[in-house]
Amino acid sequence: MATILIVEDDSSSRQMLAMLLTYANHRVIEAKDGIEALGQLMAERPDLVFADILMPRMDGFEMVRRMRGVSAFANLPVIFWTATYDEPEAHALAQACGVKYLLAKPAEPEDILHTINVALNELPPAEPESPLDFGYAHTRLLTDKLASRKASPLAPPVTPAPRPILVIEDNPMDIDFMLQAFEEHSISNPVHICRDGEEAMEFIEAHQTPDDANLPLLVLLDLRLPKVDGIEVLRHARQYAAWKQVPFIVVTTSGENSDISRAYELGANSYIIKPVNFLSFSEVIKHIKVYWLLTNETQFSESRRPL
Repeated sequence: MATILIVEDDSSSRQMLAMLLTYANHRVIEAKDGIEALGQLMAERPDLVFADILMPRMDGFEMVRRMRGVSAFANLPVIFWTATYDEPEAHALAQACGVKYLLAKPAEPEDILHTINVALNELPPAEPESPLDFGYAHTRLLTDKLASRKASPLAPPVTPAPRPILVIEDNPMDIDFMLQAFEEHSISNPVHICRDGEEAMEFIEAHQTPDDANLPLLVLLDLRLPKVDGIEVLRHARQYAAWKQVPFIVVTTSGENSDISRAYELGANSYIIKPVNFLSFSEVIKHIKVYWLLTNETQFSESRRPL
């Protein structure tokens, strides 16, 4: 008998797995998301983790990345199962955080039990494999997932292609929250990410004409950035005619009156205090979509709406 931690936000799927594994004489622990799972790991020390990938607050990839940072869990076997990602697109990132096994939902009970049995009986590697740049790989997977919607037969054809959304943000977790919220609310505009103010200013300087396909439809701007802060990025952008027409939404942890006043003085269109959890973040993105992408009229009338 093994102790198995099930990490799954869907209660019916979690219940089904728990019944199956209990029937197979395993002890089951449950968690609804990655944050709850990390607490269960420390308290229960399971023999295996069986986890969904896309979950609120913290997804499976980030959960495992943090788990691997604790020596006691460096070689703990993990099985991912998912209906959100195709197997090929998730394997590289799964391997980057030390996950060898991946099942697609729905999976047959015998396939689940067989994979668990193989994972439990496999010897741990002598040395962990050299990890990929997880932050960039994780972000790339999510942005590629959003971009792939353009080719989906379920998506209505739109011509020309929609303008991108520019995200200027250095915090990997907040980037992850944004991209997952875009996915949840079917925002499939291409996403370009700048992780510091200097990179953002270079992007602004490289795209200055209205007919440039990379001139964004919308900018989500953090103020607390490395190298050059968000206030300076906003000031720099508003020097150029084309960028004076692009809506800037400040999404930041700062609620200081001086920051709010300065942002509006420099041409910010909206100022939002950054939410602290995924559910709140998702709600903010929903409202941004309703107003800025569906209701508001922009200079890019041919591509104002997402796919």
